[in-house]
Amino acid sequence: MSSGVSSVPAMDEEPTVEDGVQASDSSKLKSLLSVLKRTVGVKDLASLRLSLPAHLLEPMVCRNTNAQPNLEYWNYQDRADFFVSIGEYDDALDRMLAAVRYAVTKELKFVHGRVCKPYNSTLGEHFRCRWDVQPVVIDANGHQVPSESLKSETPTVLKLPNGAQSSRTGPCRVVYLTEQVSHHPPISAFYYDCPEAGITMHGIDQVSAKFTGTAVKIQPGEFNQGVFITLGPNAKGKGANGEQYRMTHPAGAIYGLFKGSFWPAVTDVATITCTPGSQGGKHYRAIIEYKEEGWLSKPKYAIEGCIYTYEPGTASESYSTLKQVPSSQVVVQLRGNWRGLITWSFKGEKTANALVNLADLAPCPRNVRPLEMQDPNESRRIWHGVTEAILNQKYSQATQVKQQVEQQQRDLAAQRKQEGVEFVPKYFIPNLASGRPQLTEAGCAAIEAERRRI
Repeated sequence: MSSGVSSVPAMDEEPTVEDGVQASDSSKLKSLLSVLKRTVGVKDLASLRLSLPAHLLEPMVCRNTNAQPNLEYWNYQDRADFFVSIGEYDDALDRMLAAVRYAVTKELKFVHGRVCKPYNSTLGEHFRCRWDVQPVVIDANGHQVPSESLKSETPTVLKLPNGAQSSRTGPCRVVYLTEQVSHHPPISAFYYDCPEAGITMHGIDQVSAKFTGTAVKIQPGEFNQGVFITLGPNAKGKGANGEQYRMTHPAGAIYGLFKGSFWPAVTDVATITCTPGSQGGKHYRAIIEYKEEGWLSKPKYAIEGCIYTYEPGTASESYSTLKQVPSSQVVVQLRGNWRGLITWSFKGEKTANALVNLADLAPCPRNVRPLEMQDPNESRRIWHGVTEAILNQKYSQATQVKQQVEQQQRDLAAQRKQEGVEFVPKYFIPNLASGRPQLTEAGCAAIEAERRRI
C-alpha cells in the first residue's frame, strides 16, 4: 500500500438526517452511496482524507454495548475464553486446534453483528481495557463446554483429539492496550497479556479497503502481518512453553449496498503457523479457506481447511491454498460454516467432531475504566462529545464536534511540521517492518496498571 494520501471533498453537502430524527438504514445507505460513487477506482479507501457526516458513524452504546471508536471496535478478544485456553492442553495438536478455534471466533462481532462504521482514530489515540473470563469447562468425558457469554442454553459440546489434560479454576484476566501510531496511512499497534494463562499476543493493525462497484472489500494492509501469540512458562500444557503462533487475517466484504440491507462476508484465506517451543515437536500449520460469496447470490458462509505438518525453510511453510498441500502431510481436515458449526476430522475418517459452534456464542464483555479515570487521549474521552450528540439525535452538533476533533489533529500536525519534529508513539515501538511492536516503558506501566485496577 502506498503511504501517499488521496483527497476527496468532505461530505457536508451530501444527504443528511435532521436533528431529533433517528437515522434510518435507508438514509445511511443514500449517504454512503453518495460517498462511495466518488471512490470507484481508488486503490485504497483507508488512505483517503474523507470526512463522513456524523449520522453514518456508529455509537454502539445504543445497542446495549459501549461506544466504539475504531481502536475499541477492532479488538481480537470477542472470545477471550478461547484465547486463554490455547496453552491448556498437553498435546500439540490439541493446542493447534484450540488456536484455530480462537482464530475463527476472535472477531465474533463482525460474524454476528450489523455492519457499522466506527470512529476513525486520531494520531496518538489509545485504548485499554480488560476481560475477566472463565476458561472452557471440562466435562466428565474430557470434552469442552463454553460457559461465557452464550446465546444458547445448551451449547454444543466441543471435542479435541486427546481431550483436556488440565483445567483451570477461577477467571483469567486478559489486558489489552492499543495505540494509533500512524495517521496516514492509519496504523495501530496492540498488545494482549494474560500472565495467569501464560499467553501474550501482539501485532500491527492496518486495513486496505476498496469499493468495487458492488461491494466494499477489506483486506490487511502491507504492514498488517497478522497476530503473533506466544505461550510462556505459565501455560499448563506440557511442551507449550515457548510455542509461538502467527495468525494471518482473512479478507472481508460488505455486500447489499444496492439492496438497502448490508451484510458482511469473510473471504479469502487465513493461515496459522505454529513454531514449537523449547521442547521441540511437530511443526503444524493450518489453512482456512473462506468460500467467496456472490453479490447477488444467497450467502452460504462456508469454510474448508486443514492442519498439516510442514518443514521449516521449505515451500510447505508458505502454502497459501489447500490444493498446494500434499495429502501425505494433512493431519486434520476442517469444514463448516463460519457463522455456525465448524468441525474437524482426522484425514480419511468420516467422523466429524465439533470444534466450535459460533451460533452458540456472543462476544465476551470487556471492562473499561469510567470516563473520569481515562486519559485525555483515550478513545472514549476523545469521542465522548460525538457519541453523546448522536445518541441524543443531535446530528448537526455531532458533526460539529467531530470536525473540531479532526481540526485539532490538523493543527497538531502543522505544529509538528513547523517545529521539525516527528510524532513518537507513547506506548509502542511500532517495528512496522516485522509486524511485531514492542512496548515502551510507558506501555509496560499501562499494562500493569490495567491488570491491577480494581
